[in-house]
Amino acid sequence: MVLSFDSSAPKPKFNSSAKLCEIEYKNGFVIAYSNQCPFCEDYVSQIKEEAILKGIPLKIIKYKSAEEAQKSPVVSTTYSIFKNGEFITHSILTVDKFMKLLE
Repeated sequence: MVLSFDSSAPKPKFNSSAKLCEIEYKNGFVIAYSNQCPFCEDYVSQIKEEAILKGIPLKIIKYKSAEEAQKSPVVSTTYSIFKNGEFITHSILTVDKFMKLLE
């Protein structure tokens, strides 16, 4: 649903990549995030440290520009977690909640 102020303006739409909700990286976890939330950076670094200690495969993707975020495989670019290529959640997780994904 869109309220357009200019009838000649193009209608907004999501990129086709955001409709798939999956990524090419199929080995372990991927956290993709931006600094839209001031807490993301800290939570991601804590999870990264724990993943290294436990030998959990983890790739971090940080969106640094609008162009990068627009190419995201999901609609929400604040924070997303993928497991073996499939979208899991957009909720910002603590280390403890991340570790529960392993159970």
